Amino acid sequence: AFSLNAVFLAVVLSLVAGDYLFIEPRYTFFIHDTFGDSVLLVLFSALGVALSFIVERLNRATQKLRQSEVEFTRTNDLLQARQSELETTNERFRMAANAVNEVIWEMNLETHNASWSDLGARSFGWKVAQCSTEAWFDHIHPDDQIRVRSSFKDAVNGDDSAWVCEYRLQRSDGTWADVHNRSSILRDRSGEA
Repeated sequence: AFSLNAVFLAVVLSLVAGDYLFIEPRYTFFIHDTFGDSVLLVLFSALGVALSFIVERLNRATQKLRQSEVEFTRTNDLLQARQSELETTNERFRMAANAVNEVIWEMNLETHNASWSDLGARSFGWKVAQCSTEAWFDHIHPDDQIRVRSSFKDAVNGDDSAWVCEYRLQRSDGTWADVHNRSSILRDRSGEA
C-alpha cells in the first residue's frame, strides 16, 4: 500500500546528497571507507526514508480529508433537502389539521412531552402547544383521572394499536370540554410504544 517508488527515490537522493554534502571531502562524489562516513550515510538514508513515510502518510491523510469533505458536502446537501421536505410536510399537516377542525395531538413516551395542533391551543385557551405528558393528564377532570390514566397505561403497555377514551379536559378559563379521544399508538419493531 505504501509507495515504494517514493522510498527508493528518497534513499537514492539521501545517498547522493549525504555523500556530496556531509562526507569529507565535501562537494565530491567519493565515499571514504571510514566508519564515521558509513554511519553518517546510513543515518542520512534513514532520515530520508522516514521523511518519505511521513510525506506519504500526510498525502494519504490529505486525500482522506478531501474525500471526507466531499462526503460531508453530499450529506449536508441531502440533509438540507430532507429538512426542506420535512418543513413542507409539516406545513401540509398543519393546514390539513386546521381544515378538518379537529385537535390533533402527539405524546412522546420517551421524552414525556405532549404537543397539539394550533386548533388545540385555541380550543383550550392554552398559550403553548406543548407541555409535559403529566401536565396534560393534570388537566383531565379529577373524576376521570384514574380511569383515563389506567386506560392509557393499559393501551400503551399492551399490544393495542389504538387508544379510544372519553374524558373531560380543562380549558385555561377553568371550564371543562368533553373530549372524545381517538389515538393511534406507534410501536417499534419490538412492540414498544
